[in-house]
Amino acid sequence: CRRPFHWAWPEETERAEVRDYIKSLISLRKEHACMMSGSFKTVFAGEQVYAYRRIGSSEDALVILNAGQVERVVKLALDTESTVYLDPLDGSTVPVYMGDEGPTVTVTLPAISGRVLVSQIADK
Repeated sequence: CRRPFHWAWPEETERAEVRDYIKSLISLRKEHACMMSGSFKTVFAGEQVYAYRRIGSSEDALVILNAGQVERVVKLALDTESTVYLDPLDGSTVPVYMGDEGPTVTVTLPAISGRVLVSQIADK
């Protein structure tokens, strides 16, 4: 959606930051084949949060979006063998917990934000 994009971004520092962030998302998509050609699976939809996975042959990406005006803590049940997801934009990691419900991840998302997490798929 390009509607909120401010095309005179060079004149405003805040707008330049948004542009740079969008460029980093484009680079992320190009660097991870699963983001372009992996299978698509909705993981969660509700409470103004949407999460989906793109699963490729060697990696999988978990994308979580918060369209709400408040911070959300999201716990997602996943069918994965991964033990950790990496946020390639900031280098942080999100562990996958094995519990009674199976593998889950818990992510805190500020209002109007999202995260992209990538995990390597173990060889079978």
